[in-house]
Amino acid sequence: MSGTIIVGASVGGIRVAQGLRAAGYDRPITLVDHDTEAPYDKPPLSKQVMQADGAAPPQLVEAGLAELGALRSGVAAVGLDPDQRLITLANGERLDFENLVIATGSRPRTLPFASPDIVRYLRTYADARRLRDDLGRARRLVVIGGGFVGTEVASAARARGVEVTIVEAGSRLAARALPRAPAQHLAALHQAAGHEVTFNRHVAGVEVAGRSRVVVLDDGRRLACDLVLVGIGAEPATSWLVGSGLKLDDGVVCSETLLASRDSPIYAIGDVARWWNPAYERLMRLEHWSATREQATIVAANIAHGTPIRSAAVVPYVWSDQLGVHFQQVGDDRLDDVVVEQTTAGPANKGLLFRYLRSGRVVGATGFDAQREIALIRRDLCTSWSRT
Repeated sequence: MSGTIIVGASVGGIRVAQGLRAAGYDRPITLVDHDTEAPYDKPPLSKQVMQADGAAPPQLVEAGLAELGALRSGVAAVGLDPDQRLITLANGERLDFENLVIATGSRPRTLPFASPDIVRYLRTYADARRLRDDLGRARRLVVIGGGFVGTEVASAARARGVEVTIVEAGSRLAARALPRAPAQHLAALHQAAGHEVTFNRHVAGVEVAGRSRVVVLDDGRRLACDLVLVGIGAEPATSWLVGSGLKLDDGVVCSETLLASRDSPIYAIGDVARWWNPAYERLMRLEHWSATREQATIVAANIAHGTPIRSAAVVPYVWSDQLGVHFQQVGDDRLDDVVVEQTTAGPANKGLLFRYLRSGRVVGATGFDAQREIALIRRDLCTSWSRT
């Protein structure tokens, strides 16, 4: 077989294949993915797909998939031998490669005391279909975890008339991504929509009472509901790489060119990659759709060239749609030491913009219905890095 094998056929894997073909790469390309669906875009899973009449997520390749390469769907990679340049599939098959791209993404963190038939997780289209159908029958939803997946589903549930309680172990929503001021604004949006938001509480258990559920908090409080969604973060999908010799530490550790091995042409992109980002001069792992696309373009160029010539200098950018508000964040993801400036923004100044300054310099921003302002800041951040 040889050629390039891409493990993971979501947005990153597909974009690598497209980039290779666009660059004139004529060697075989094989995409391997555990999902049985045709490659699809994942951001809509927690948004449009959750609507009562939610359509399927857009396919990443409407036509011409065969021209990109062979798709091996419904089978997972379970092992890697970098020295022999072989991957092993769950069906026992072994595939050899000249170049390997690891694009396996991440998996939801799970509750050790609640089985998947008691609670719901959201990662795949199959998960989304089941959750969407559950929302059609539910009257009350408890969301465990106040990150973006949980708050987006909470928003969709409210639009369908479902009462929502969000339980967050920390002191604010989206604590990994947002400083206190914009996090408080996000919480206020949910509370104004009628959501109950509980902070600084851990879940001690989930009980079953017929078709109902009871979420038990660590203070003894009991939350009765019909449906429980767990959104407590994600872990990079690296279990199949244990024993391969690749460095695994909160993802596949990579160089600035996204190479994961000094001895073999093995790259990693997307949620699974923890790479040296020269834009910030530190290791980063970003669970962002936009970062994955940028990384995929760079890896495709490096493989097509035959040597890793391009570095992945990525300015983080993420967006979310919740409760009729378009949320965006751009820039540095370490914001504990910044000065926060808050101004109105957007058409008729109905939006809100938080700028983050360090030593008088803007290093990032969060916007609520502030698309124009965020676009300008994003452009300036990308331009300022390219000049250094």
